[in-house]
Amino acid sequence: MKRFGLKLRTIYFVILLLSFLGKGFAQESLCNPLKVADTAMMNNNANYLGAVEALKQLRSHCNTNFEQNMHLQASLTYNSFLQHNACLDTLYGQWYKTPSSAPVILAEGIKDVMDTILLNAQHHRVVMFNEQHFHPNHRYFVSLLLPRLYALGFRYIAMEALWESADSLMQRGYPVQSTGFYTKEPVMGQLVRNALSTGFIPVKYDFFTDNREYESALNLYGSTIAQDTAARIVVLAGIGHILKAEHLQRMAYHFGQISGIIPYTINQSDSETYARQMQENTLYLRQGNPDNCDLYVINNLSVPLQEQNINMENNIPLMDIELPQEIIEYLAEQQSLFLSVFRDDEFDACEWQAVPVLNYLLTAGQRHISLSIPSGQYVCIIRTATSEVLLRQTVNIEEQ
Repeated sequence: MKRFGLKLRTIYFVILLLSFLGKGFAQESLCNPLKVADTAMMNNNANYLGAVEALKQLRSHCNTNFEQNMHLQASLTYNSFLQHNACLDTLYGQWYKTPSSAPVILAEGIKDVMDTILLNAQHHRVVMFNEQHFHPNHRYFVSLLLPRLYALGFRYIAMEALWESADSLMQRGYPVQSTGFYTKEPVMGQLVRNALSTGFIPVKYDFFTDNREYESALNLYGSTIAQDTAARIVVLAGIGHILKAEHLQRMAYHFGQISGIIPYTINQSDSETYARQMQENTLYLRQGNPDNCDLYVINNLSVPLQEQNINMENNIPLMDIELPQEIIEYLAEQQSLFLSVFRDDEFDACEWQAVPVLNYLLTAGQRHISLSIPSGQYVCIIRTATSEVLLRQTVNIEEQ
């Protein structure tokens, strides 16, 4: 089973690489930054910082434009797995260009945007959201919507790059490192926990072939509506898979042709160039191309440094950790450290296969950490990029 999981992950990385190649497939050399980062992470007790450091070392070996582009995407993805990470702003600056014009805003504010989406969603069987994979706030937004979508009758949630079967995931009740590729990111991990606790049935649909778009659509249909004719489905896919235009031949288009049900699509990734110019911690709806997607969201939500809270409550108790002198001195030498916060029961059952509720990058000059964490018992571990444990502490957070 472990060997099969490794093979599947390798196939995923190959397909992910090819998905960005387009006409530039023929390359004399090819470094695989995604594979390098994943190997560094998984061979080192799921060390998120180790993956980032491995990518830094690989940078000088990426010579072609294609390799440099793939390295940037991998760096964005793995750095997004660590919060409180200033490196992300630098990487975003390399990836995004400043938009030449202002968007036409149709609605503004968290409540108005959510209400508009839900008002439209209630009239549809299938609602597809997309995300830019290195923006956890896109997942956070979908997670916030899940309880209200469930109240509208949606019962299935399909996620890109989900590897684990619904039965085993629902039986356990939370993700582990082998559940999927993006589910090991803390915000996505919490989306999975929220979905399962709300009552959603998880669906894996990715079909990694040369005809990925059609096969994924067929798999999505076969796993849901073909078996449950009353099924209502939420889909969280990457970037262009939810585009409906016939000439693009993407998953959303094929799903409509196969099922006879045209999905309602909400696009977050095409607005990211605007988000950095807009007011922080809010949402906007902008005018877009209805032939491709029904709504375009400018998502500028700030993901709180805490285990994600689906009710957006603000009265969450603080977790305070005083850093030992050894760690303070380690940071003063510009050495990188990171804190992972695990649910105590999950870490007890799975150890390093558990998915943290939070990864937090420590910076020079810090003497303590103060984070908002919902009540419960947690294991807090500070590690180096080579997985040396400098602090392990069990913290019990009581309701205020």
